[in-house]
Amino acid sequence: MTPEEFYTKVLKSGLDKVARFAPQLPRNRGVEVLMMSIAGTESNWTDRVQIPSGAAHGLFQMQLNTIEEIMANPASKALFELGMDDFGINNRTAEHLFGIIATIQGDHMAVFLARLDLWCNPHPIPFADEEELLFAYYRDTWRPAHADRHRFALRYAQALPVVPA
Repeated sequence: MTPEEFYTKVLKSGLDKVARFAPQLPRNRGVEVLMMSIAGTESNWTDRVQIPSGAAHGLFQMQLNTIEEIMANPASKALFELGMDDFGINNRTAEHLFGIIATIQGDHMAVFLARLDLWCNPHPIPFADEEELLFAYYRDTWRPAHADRHRFALRYAQALPVVPA
């Protein structure tokens, strides 16, 4: 999908849903540009299952162990439970959620989990115009095996004009 479609159909609507049950999660242009850039870098705003291994799922390409960490982290544990209630999820295993985010129906769940992963990082999210700091935040939070600075810069450049100021 295009960056504009991802922003409107997935990110904005997903964050709107999260804001209903977790208004304490900051939402600003820096958060939205970072999340757009991460999803663009990780999945090209399209791939819900990592190719070829399948070791990461969702438009943010989360790994199973990341979901487990979010579930156990004291910073996100209560918000995670609120989200599961709001999404109507009774089977709250990482494996179950990993399967959900691999589908188009799981896009808002992927947004929620990605936002919680960012929430677990104790440092404030940089401003939208601080590309280098946003890349460092992505690298430190997502911990990709090979953080591609060039790919992130390209997706950041595509995300910046899409996210309203």
